[in-house]
Amino acid sequence: MTSRTLTIVFTDIKGFTERTNRSSRGALVRLLERHEELLLPVVMHFGGTVVKTIGDAFLLTFDSPTNAVLCGLVMQDTLRRANEEANEDDRIEIRVAINTGEVELIGSDVFGETVNVAARIEGITDAGEVYFSESTYLAMHKAEVPTSEVGSFRLKGIPEQITVYKVVLDENLELYKQVVTSQQIDREALAAADGGAGNFSSALLYSVEQQQAMASTDGTGRWIFAATLLVLAMIGGWFGWGEWQYRSERTAAQLLIDSGDTRGAIDQLLGLRQQRPTDEQLRALLVEAERFEEAMLRLDEGRERFPFLQSHDSLRRDTRLKRAEHVFLNNAHKGQEYFEELIDDYPEDLEIKYRNGKAHIDSKAGRWDVPMYQFQQLVEDAPEKYRDDPMVRQTLVNALDGRLSASGQEVMAKHYFEDPDVRALVLENLYAAGPKSSSKRRTALGVLEAAGKRDLLDEGRYFTIELLTRTHSDGWQDDELVSWWNDAIASGKARGLVPAELPEPTFLSKVHGRLSKSINPIIEQLFADGLRDFLMKHIDSPKQTGYRVHAYRLGSSRGWISKQQERAYHLVNLTDLESGIMTRSHTIASVDWFANEAPKTAEAIEPLRTIRDRMAETWVAWGGEEGGKRNEVHAQMRDTAARALRRMGGR
Repeated sequence: MTSRTLTIVFTDIKGFTERTNRSSRGALVRLLERHEELLLPVVMHFGGTVVKTIGDAFLLTFDSPTNAVLCGLVMQDTLRRANEEANEDDRIEIRVAINTGEVELIGSDVFGETVNVAARIEGITDAGEVYFSESTYLAMHKAEVPTSEVGSFRLKGIPEQITVYKVVLDENLELYKQVVTSQQIDREALAAADGGAGNFSSALLYSVEQQQAMASTDGTGRWIFAATLLVLAMIGGWFGWGEWQYRSERTAAQLLIDSGDTRGAIDQLLGLRQQRPTDEQLRALLVEAERFEEAMLRLDEGRERFPFLQSHDSLRRDTRLKRAEHVFLNNAHKGQEYFEELIDDYPEDLEIKYRNGKAHIDSKAGRWDVPMYQFQQLVEDAPEKYRDDPMVRQTLVNALDGRLSASGQEVMAKHYFEDPDVRALVLENLYAAGPKSSSKRRTALGVLEAAGKRDLLDEGRYFTIELLTRTHSDGWQDDELVSWWNDAIASGKARGLVPAELPEPTFLSKVHGRLSKSINPIIEQLFADGLRDFLMKHIDSPKQTGYRVHAYRLGSSRGWISKQQERAYHLVNLTDLESGIMTRSHTIASVDWFANEAPKTAEAIEPLRTIRDRMAETWVAWGGEEGGKRNEVHAQMRDTAARALRRMGGR
């Protein structure tokens, strides 16, 4: 096994699953040949390697991350131009996802975390876009491609957040125009070098084994034989050969299958006079065949000819289930559609729901919510069979670390809360105070309440964490939270409810927010003294504006702040100008402090000069005296900064 650092690219066609439902196989082949004709020359032009084709998708590798991103840009531009001249049904839109890192090379395939991350990024990429990871962004030559940041995402199966970027596909950008005009692709030369168009088209629809089977002399493959085997078995069931003869003839037919002689195998079966429609070996041959639609067609033919046999429905159900699992591996969306059809047709069949959940857990493209929902139902409907199933139990227990629905909380309370390990986890999660722990905490509270064990909750500790770690955008029971604390204050019991150890008050990491007016007074009254050491560490922290401002606000009224700390605080506030927000209230207050109260401070001269000059430029840019009230603030700050500058000994 060899390791290399490569850039991985995934592409797939928007709406391909819907097209397969309404298009003939010939139309799909033509679509994929057109897809190949347009995009493979672009891949070759940028030095990419086609690792595999998966349905409507490409898995590509590039030695150069810059070439990979340029390839994505030119792919989208190529399709945009082609779509302008194409009929609506012939238009192709793709999404492109890219990641760079170390991969394992096994044969001609690639594996590893880098591939997994690229596949996850593909799941969040919009059609017509090129998204790529921070590792690609850092490794590429940024001057060659117009890019912008999309945001940070927590992707399934990836422990840390991934920062995602995208190519800016704006035809009006000069850099975009330069890329498109400079990367002219000689399609004819590349097609000739690659042996002409169409080399990949059959692979897009059929596996290698399927292509080999379709190339057999009679134009059929093992899938036809498998279905024919069943039908012939049904026909032969009317005759009276013995057990030995049956087994020897079946073994001979199996050997012909293994050797690839499907014609000989079928001839062998035609000589048999007795077959068993419920033979598990025949069932296995049918179910393992990859051409499921044709196999089911053979089953339907057999049912029409021999309606009195009872094995049809069971075999068809097994084949459909195997098809759903097989398709899910390459196309999770389509595979899930097949599973949902099965669940609708067999609503009491718990095994289908179990295998649906398992498919999502086993697949890189699986969703977390489907197994959660299916396994909850299984535990409710058949607890004696599924409650202690390792996969079911682990999936449901893992959900305690995230957001679990009310029905899921009830299942955990009813079937698992008495388990000592689960109970311990719930009680531990009640007081989780780390980043993004609110869902874990609230799920634990829901399970506790559903189990009728609210008395186990330390309310003061729980609501302290809820208050101090809340984000301003969090709307979960905020009115109830504020009311709970205000009622505790009014009753005189609040101070007795405050725990000795307080979590980091991330609520104060923002200077102002939606909940500041309702929560800040509670913090000031009950928690300020307990937070003193933490906040005062940030009194002059340049990167923790919220903590810095709140430290000064609370510390000023309590005599915590020395003259030296006050001077350091106001100096740091002057540098908040670097963020581009020049009229923040604490920065204005600090400029005013240097203009009226501060001792002479040489370190303040340069930042005050910068503020004065920047405010003067902003005032002009906003229209001077005609700029309105907001521009008056710029003028006032400019003049105050100039006065402070003179007071500090500058000019």
